[in-house]
Amino acid sequence: MRLTAPLQKQNLGKAYKKLWKQQSHIRVQEAKIPPVWLQQGVNIIDPTISTKERIDYRKVDPWVSPDPMFRPPLEGIDHPDWKDRVSYFFHPETRLIEGEAQGLILTKTHAFHELPDRLRSLLGIATIRDQDTLVRNYILQANRWDPMWAKLPKRFDPEKPHWVFRRELGITDERKADVLLFQLARLAGMLSGEYPVLMRDRQHTRNVVFRCPIEKMGDLIQVQGNVQLQVMSKTPLPPFASVDEVQSSIDRPLPDIYPIRWTIDLKKENIYTEEETRGFYDGHAYPHLHTFFTRDPLEGVGELNAKTLMFCLAQCVLQARKLYGENVKALPQPITIQHVSVASAGRVLHFAAYQLNTLDFGSHEGIKNFAWLDNDNELFTEVSPDGSIVGYNPEVCQKLLAFYLNDARLEEELTVASHADSGSRLARES
Repeated sequence: MRLTAPLQKQNLGKAYKKLWKQQSHIRVQEAKIPPVWLQQGVNIIDPTISTKERIDYRKVDPWVSPDPMFRPPLEGIDHPDWKDRVSYFFHPETRLIEGEAQGLILTKTHAFHELPDRLRSLLGIATIRDQDTLVRNYILQANRWDPMWAKLPKRFDPEKPHWVFRRELGITDERKADVLLFQLARLAGMLSGEYPVLMRDRQHTRNVVFRCPIEKMGDLIQVQGNVQLQVMSKTPLPPFASVDEVQSSIDRPLPDIYPIRWTIDLKKENIYTEEETRGFYDGHAYPHLHTFFTRDPLEGVGELNAKTLMFCLAQCVLQARKLYGENVKALPQPITIQHVSVASAGRVLHFAAYQLNTLDFGSHEGIKNFAWLDNDNELFTEVSPDGSIVGYNPEVCQKLLAFYLNDARLEEELTVASHADSGSRLARES
C-alpha cells in the first residue's frame, strides 16, 4: 500500500484518547508551607476544612447609591404622591364595555347621529383647485409612495391556524393614518388663499398632550390624551344649538346601563397628581381650540364614539376653566369644539362636533351637553397593487372643508359667496 498524504494524517480521535490516558489521573503533590511564612507568623488555613466552618458570616447592609437614578422606586403609601382617595383614569388605550352609552353617561351628553345644521349648510360652498387629484395623490403617498420599510404585524388565517405566513415589510397602519391626516389638514389650510382671514386666525400644532381632572358625582376622573394635530384659532367657535334647544335637554334622559357602573373600565390609581394641562402655555396668540385630529386604531364605532366624547369633554372643560374660572358650573356661553378621527389606516374618517352646556356633573338631571356624531365616512375602499384607488368618495373631503370653514368671521363672506354661486347657477340654467 502506498503511503499517501491522507494516510499519513494524524487521527485526532486516537490522539485525544492517548492524551487522556496519560493525563487523566492528576497527581496532587503534598502542599509544603515555606519556612519563611512560619517564621513570619502567617495564618495558614487548612483547605480540607469546610468553608462554612472557618468563615464568620456577617450581615452586610446593601449599598445605596446617592444618585437618585439608582434608588429603588417608592411604592404604596411611601410614595409622596400617595392619596387615600382613588382616582379614575381614562387613557387613549381605555376601552369602554358599553361603548357610546357609557361615554354619554360619563360626559352627561345627549348625542345626535348627524352633523349640526350649521355644518351641513357649509357643505359644498368652497372647493380647492384640483381637489380630487390632490386627495388621490395623498392617498397614494400614504399607502404606496412613503419610504417607510418596517416589519408589519404577522398575518393570521383563522381557517388555517397552523399556517405560518412569511414576515412582511412595508408601511405600517399608523404611518399611513398620520401621513393622510397631516395632508388632509394641509389641504384644508389651502382655503386661506380664497379666505385670507384663515391665514391670520389659524395655527396648526402637532403632537399635543392634554390632561383634565373632572369631578363626576363624587368620583375624580382624569382624562389624559394625545392629539396628532390640532387647529388653533384666535376666536371661539359659535354655538351649534340655540338657547331653547339647550333648555329642552333637561327633559332628555341619559342612557341606562344598570347594573354596570360607568367607571368600571377606568383604571384606578392612588398615586397621582391633580394637574391640568392644555398642551400650550397661557397667553398663547391662538388661545381657542377649533378642531383636533386623532389617530384611532379602535375598530368598534361605539368604543370610538366613547373616546371621542371623553376627549371632547376634556378639551371643552379646559377651555371653560380658562375663560370663566376653575369653579364655574353654569356657563355664560357654551363652549364648542370639533373633532376628526382617522381610523382604519386612514381609510375611514369619523366627524364629531361637541357643545359644552354645563359643568354641573353632580347628578344626571338638568341641562345636558350636546354631541353630533357622523361615523363611517369611507374616503376610499382600497389601493390596488397597480396603484389605482378603488371606491374614492369626494364627499368626505367636503365635510372636512366644512369643518375648517366653520368660523364666525367667515359667516358673512360665505353667505355672499353662496348667494353669488346660486345666482350664477340660475343664470346658466335660464
